[in-house]
Amino acid sequence: MKKPQIIIVEDEILIADTIERYIQKNGMQAAAKTISFEETIPLLTNDIDLLLLDIRLYGEKSGIEIGQYIRDKQINIPFIYLTSQSDKLHLDLAKLTQPSGYLNKPIQKSSLISMIEVVLFNHRAIADVNHYDFTIKAIDKYVKLNFSDVMYIEADHVYVNLFLKSGEKLITRQSLKQLLHELPEKEFIQVHRSFLVNIQHIDKWNTNELFIGEKVIPLSRGRKKEVMESLNKVANFAK
Repeated sequence: MKKPQIIIVEDEILIADTIERYIQKNGMQAAAKTISFEETIPLLTNDIDLLLLDIRLYGEKSGIEIGQYIRDKQINIPFIYLTSQSDKLHLDLAKLTQPSGYLNKPIQKSSLISMIEVVLFNHRAIADVNHYDFTIKAIDKYVKLNFSDVMYIEADHVYVNLFLKSGEKLITRQSLKQLLHELPEKEFIQVHRSFLVNIQHIDKWNTNELFIGEKVIPLSRGRKKEVMESLNKVANFAK
């Protein structure tokens, strides 16, 4: 089983190292240790299971602003505040971001591990009820999707466009290569340097082109054999 991936956001290195030892001894992994808002935000990906957030951080922005960013962008990652700021003002500000927990420093190992386990359990239980396969970081928002929602993906210079069966188009800066790693190979295949397609949405094909609705997608010579083998497997299964 994959170890829970946790980001420790703490600008006191000794405290961050201590927390890392605590979680490692309990079967979890520190995916990263960061000290600021700016270091943390780019790391908020699908691979992360939890954030441990100090409120006072290096730089102008606080841990509460990271929490608010997560809520504003609807990023599906729970977070726990670890802080020495126990006054009512900081507590009220923290509550507005709807954290999954709030622990005062100095951090006790048993309390920390217990809270992490409860938060992870609850988050997974909610995910099982409201299941989405992955989250895409679009230009102006985060969007939770199922694999079946995506018909095909097209690279367009520095951007990548996801075309959904709802008719919506999402634009992201993630590369085709990055997306290919996140998508199941049994359902998605790269048919051209600029295109990934969901095999289940292909309506017809020939040796040079694929058709998804009215969209004509070129089939590159170097990928033709692999694509045809995949399509034949789908066609045979459907018989």
